[in-house]
Amino acid sequence: MVSKFSSAQFMTWQILLAVILAVQGLSQGSVLLVGGGTENYNNWSDAPYRWLVQHAPNRKILVLHYADTNATSWFTGYFSWLSPCTVNNRFITAAQANDSAMYRFILQHDGIFLRGGDQAQYVGLWKGTLTQQAIKEVFQRGGVVGGSSAGEMVLSNICYYSGTSDNGALLRSPASSISLADDFLPFVPNVLAESHTNERGRLGRLPAFLCSG
Repeated sequence: MVSKFSSAQFMTWQILLAVILAVQGLSQGSVLLVGGGTENYNNWSDAPYRWLVQHAPNRKILVLHYADTNATSWFTGYFSWLSPCTVNNRFITAAQANDSAMYRFILQHDGIFLRGGDQAQYVGLWKGTLTQQAIKEVFQRGGVVGGSSAGEMVLSNICYYSGTSDNGALLRSPASSISLADDFLPFVPNVLAESHTNERGRLGRLPAFLCSG
């Protein structure tokens, strides 16, 4: 079977591999950053998502999100299909994020995957909670943590979580403000994970992100 990749996909994989190697050399656990897109069986997502499963020492995977969506059950079957593992799903609200039982449940896993969505929800609901602490502990003891799109961004050194719209608002109105966090889940030092830059018109905010570093 021959897989075909566009030049953009090839560049993404080069960056991904560089990040993986850098993180493995600098920290206790491993990190997978996925720019985003629709995952599917026998498609582009197989290789990176299989990598996440195989780097979880005991193959105990937990898919996390801040809201219940239709994608929850799909990921359970997909990760198990990629490589033998056990998979659980949880959506964690603000009320649940500081629950000690949830903290202990997260620590039962050694592979964490944060789904795409809105990074502001991850930061706003989980920052300073036992959920944030548990994810850090999984990573620190040698587990793997991955994320796609918004889940990807919150794992990088600088995380955007509120401010102007994507459509070049900073260029049109330089006085507009944005909010960044560098103390949520900064598992990848000196990396800003900004995905969908062209597709969603994010070039306007990218210079501000770069200056913040």
